Amino acid sequence: MYMVISEKIIIHDNGVLFTNDNFENGFSNPKHKLIHSLHFFAGKIDNLSYFDNIICVTKFAFDNIGEKVKRLIYNGVREVVSTENRDRVRARYGFEEDECLVLYVGRIEQSKGITFLAKLFSEMGLENARLVIVGSGAYDLVFEKIEANHSKITFLGNIDNQEVHNLMAACDIGVIPSLNEQCSYVALEMMSHGMAIIASEVRGMGELFMGRDIALTVPVDYTDDIPTLDTDVLKQHIITFAGDVGLRKRLGANARREWAEHYTAERMARETFEVYKELAARL
Repeated sequence: MYMVISEKIIIHDNGVLFTNDNFENGFSNPKHKLIHSLHFFAGKIDNLSYFDNIICVTKFAFDNIGEKVKRLIYNGVREVVSTENRDRVRARYGFEEDECLVLYVGRIEQSKGITFLAKLFSEMGLENARLVIVGSGAYDLVFEKIEANHSKITFLGNIDNQEVHNLMAACDIGVIPSLNEQCSYVALEMMSHGMAIIASEVRGMGELFMGRDIALTVPVDYTDDIPTLDTDVLKQHIITFAGDVGLRKRLGANARREWAEHYTAERMARETFEVYKELAARL
């Protein structure tokens, strides 16, 4: 069911791309101005010409879409402070005080690279380290990869947002092994907590981390347009971080500073509001 709105209005489609039916049922109107935030981009996208402005959340997307009216506005997140101290959070899940906790947060699907990470971690046999997986999705994909070697992997499923932030504050390393990602909110949240981050150099998200001394990055091979992670580098980065508390603290502090300077929710809202004002002047 669609409601035809006759008043002057700005409609912001925040990531869920409208279909032709949407436009034919009242959203296409001279009194409306339409904005689309391009959170997902892997190539050509239809329907973008319907919009009066496209907000790209990475320079990769900005440089690779053909639309003339576009704006580069990176995502931003607000700071969410942990409500419990580190030791209490770790004790609640049965983690040892001195375990090095490697955290993954996100959907459980192939495009997130979680199968690469889980298989690699199960084979590494790192003493005193544990992979913690948070999120919902196709866990069977992960179980197939780790087989019986899962004693050092903890699956927490889908948990509430505050508890995710409690875990970010309590864990030592955050890994974002995505194979298709733009400006990841999880990445920005990990940065805001000053986590030591390992991130893939995937087109889009990789530009947040590469060459900035705020994370260790993992190359992505795009042979035949099928992205794969360099698991040898990923393995070495996990070993490096697990054994170097000083490096974790230094890069984590740098990441938090980068978030505070460039990726806050306030900055994102301010820049987005400027787009609204420009379009409102044309109504």
